[in-house]
Amino acid sequence: MAENKTVPTDTDVAAWLAALTPEPRRREVQALVALLGQATGAPPVLWGSGIIGFGQYRYTHETGRSAEWMRLGYSPRASSHVLYLMDGLATHAEAIARLGKVKPKGGCLHIPALAKVDQAVLAEMVRTSWANMAKAHPLTAA
Repeated sequence: MAENKTVPTDTDVAAWLAALTPEPRRREVQALVALLGQATGAPPVLWGSGIIGFGQYRYTHETGRSAEWMRLGYSPRASSHVLYLMDGLATHAEAIARLGKVKPKGGCLHIPALAKVDQAVLAEMVRTSWANMAKAHPLTAA
């Protein structure tokens, strides 16, 4: 059985963030990681080479395979910030409508620029997702 390729690493997230370029994008990414950390109360952990995860839970795939996964994830891509809300975007439809300029795609929320969204609504969505995941899946060790 294949193992997940995206797993938590020991990489220092602050150092990883400090190496991002260009400078305006780095500041935006750092601000978003701080917002996510405050909203979840969990420390950021780098998963694989480019996803910052907050918390972990054990899931069982429909095939019966179990694995650990991040409770909330964020990937700072060149064209947008990608937020992974593990309880699904449908849960947040009303908040997404109030959020500002975003693109829901698949299971992810693409945010082109942090300045173009209501950060209070974003924090509300993250807290709601975190609480929903806590009900559905207890936290596991990081």
